[in-house]
This record gives sequence, C-alpha cells and structure tokens, in this order.
Amino acid sequence: MIRPEKGHSAGKGIIMQNSHAAVSGDNQAVSSTVKLYLWAAVILIIAEMIGAVSIPLGPGKVVLLPMVWALLLGAMVGIASRRLPGSIGIDHGIQLRSASILQPALLIFIAKLGLVVGGSLPVVFASGWALVFQEFGHFVGTVVLGLPVALLLGIKREAIGATFSVGREPSLA
Repeated sequence: MIRPEKGHSAGKGIIMQNSHAAVSGDNQAVSSTVKLYLWAAVILIIAEMIGAVSIPLGPGKVVLLPMVWALLLGAMVGIASRRLPGSIGIDHGIQLRSASILQPALLIFIAKLGLVVGGSLPVVFASGWALVFQEFGHFVGTVVLGLPVALLLGIKREAIGATFSVGREPSLA
C-alpha cells in the first residue's frame, strides 16, 4: 500500500473542491445582488416615468407619488417571480436581502425628510393652534379611544401598532 507523502494527501483535493464551491457561492451572491439592484433600477425608472398622479376626490385630491408606484411594482415583481425564469426571477433569499437593505435606506430617507421639514418650521409655527389641536386629536383619538376599544375587541399586540399615530414617519426616524 502506497501512502501519500505529507502535503500530497487525498484530502487536499477535497479542500480545493470546497474552495471552488465557496468561490462559485460568492459569484452567485454577487449575481443575485446585481440582479436585485437591476430590478430596483427598472422599478425606479418605471415609477418615475409614471410620475405623480392626482385623483380628484370631493373638495380635495389624492396624489399618488412615484414611491407608491414603486411599491406596487415591487410587489408585482415579487409575486410574479415564481413564474419568471430563474435568471431574471427574484427568489425568496433575494427578497429577504432587499428587505434588510430597505430598512436603512428608509431611515436615511426619513432623516432627509426631517431636514427638509425643518426648513419649513416658520410656516408650521404660523399655522398656530390648528396643528396643536390636530396632534392632540391624534393622541386622544388613537391612544385614549382607539387602544381601549382594540383591547376590548381582543386585539393584543397588534393594538399598539394599530393605534400608533397617523404620522408614523417622524416617530420611526
């Protein structure tokens, strides 16, 4: 029986195979990240091409901004990914990765929104008591009235999120 010399063992081939698998796994991760960013760019371009859509509703109007279209398009791509070919579809792992990227991106967006609103503080102060009463109504309506009713209906943990104020964005930042 011939024994392999030191450094020339059969185990070395296994190590090479594992390192090749790790490299191909890294290439797959890079290609899935590129695929994620390409889908995001396509969705962004389509949403910006649609633009803001105003819907007249009684005395006012509802404005659907491109962010709403991007959200709807992203949901449609996620749902349709099961039927798309593997090379362009987005699997569940990529969707989870995009959710982890979305959270810090929204934090930056909300911080920017807070900075933009900060420049309009004189206008906010000029509106006077109207905003004070509006925020008081948000507090009274949601916490004092909505939370007890939700708890009486048997809604436990969800009641906290459901009765959180209408203006959640500044609170999240």
